[in-house]
Amino acid sequence: MRAIVVATALAGCSFDHGADPGHDAAMSPGDRTPDVAGAAACLAASTHSYGGHHYFATLAGSRATCETSCEAVAGHLVKIESADENDDLATAFGLTGNTYLWIGLWDPSGTDTYVWQDGSALSTAYNGFQDMVVPGSSQNCVDSDGTWSAFSCSSANHGGICECE
Repeated sequence: MRAIVVATALAGCSFDHGADPGHDAAMSPGDRTPDVAGAAACLAASTHSYGGHHYFATLAGSRATCETSCEAVAGHLVKIESADENDDLATAFGLTGNTYLWIGLWDPSGTDTYVWQDGSALSTAYNGFQDMVVPGSSQNCVDSDGTWSAFSCSSANHGGICECE
């Protein structure tokens, strides 16, 4: 059984974890145009930067709830594109075997085809999955403790890593 540690929220930041009736989980961040104030809010919320990107953690919630928290300040769940970025984020957010945070990779159609929140395919150059995904599984979202694992999207015991461009 995996122990799950809840990520702590940032001091001074509030996140609305209520349902957002206008939120379309299949819509990618590229389909929305963030306003300048929202982008500034995302940068203000960030606690870590790497390679020109800025990151922060949300309170615990389902994957959709964490994505909504990221979007509230014009961010999105993180898209990890290299082993170096993955290792940096694991260190920065204390992901060490018992701490799991949602990332932006998921299988929205339930067909074992994992894509990033922006709709782009999982790279063949870098893939942080520790184990193979179980075909036909209902574990369609991905969390990370430094390595990636498919997990139930409705689990509310994870925070998320948000990214600002």
